[in-house]
Amino acid sequence: MKLSSLFYRRQYEGVPCCLGTGIFQMQGKEVTKMTKKLLVVFLALAVALAISLPSFAQDMVVGKVQALNKAANKITINGSEYSLSKKAALVNVKVGDIVQATVEGNRVTELFVMQ
Repeated sequence: MKLSSLFYRRQYEGVPCCLGTGIFQMQGKEVTKMTKKLLVVFLALAVALAISLPSFAQDMVVGKVQALNKAANKITINGSEYSLSKKAALVNVKVGDIVQATVEGNRVTELFVMQ
C-alpha cells in the first residue's frame, strides 16, 4: 500500500461523507434542538403573517351617504357604518351624495364624491 493512501485514510477517518458544515454533521439531540428552533421560527412567521393579513384587505364601496357625523368621524354608506380616517374626514361630503370609498376593515381611508 502506498504511503499517500495511508495518509489520506487517516486524514479523513471519522469525517462524515458530506464534508460541509451545519446539519450534516449534527447527531441525535442536536438535530432535535435544531428542528425545534426551526419550528418556532416558522410558527412565529405564520402568526405574524396571520396578524398582518387583515391590514392588506381593502374594499371599494360605492353608494349613497345616509348619515354623517363629522364630530365622531362616522359615516353611513348604504346602511353600513364606517369610521373615517383623518384624510377622509377632510373631504367635503354631505348626506345624499354618491361616494366611492376605500375601506380597510371598518375604516374609510379614502373618500371621493362622484358627480
